[in-house]
Amino acid sequence: MKASNLLQVIIFIIILVMYYAVDFFELLSGLELFIAVIGGVLMHYWITNKGNKAIVNIKPFSGGFRVLIYDILFVAALIYFVKTGVLWKEYLLQDKIFWPFLFTGLAIAIDYNVAG
Repeated sequence: MKASNLLQVIIFIIILVMYYAVDFFELLSGLELFIAVIGGVLMHYWITNKGNKAIVNIKPFSGGFRVLIYDILFVAALIYFVKTGVLWKEYLLQDKIFWPFLFTGLAIAIDYNVAG
C-alpha cells in the first residue's frame, strides 16, 4: 500500500469517527438517511464518476468506495442543515456537524485529486 493510500484510509477513518462522535446518525430519521444514501449515490454517479457505469464495481476501501461514502455523508449533512435551518444562520460554525461536514468536503477533494 502506498503512503498516500494509507494516509487517505486514515483520513477516512478519522472522518467516520468524527461523525460517530457527534451522534450524527441519531439526528436524522430513517427516511432522511435513505434519501441521503440515494442522493449520495446519484451525486457520486453524476459528478464524481462522470456517468461511468462502473459504479457497481467499487471495491471496499478503494478510492471510489471512500468517495462514495464521503458523498453520502455530504448529502446527509446537507439534509441535516436544511432540516434544522442552521445553513442560513449566523451560528453555522458553532454547530457540531459543521466541522465533520467541512472535513468531508476536503476529503472528497483530496481523494478526487490524488486519485486514490
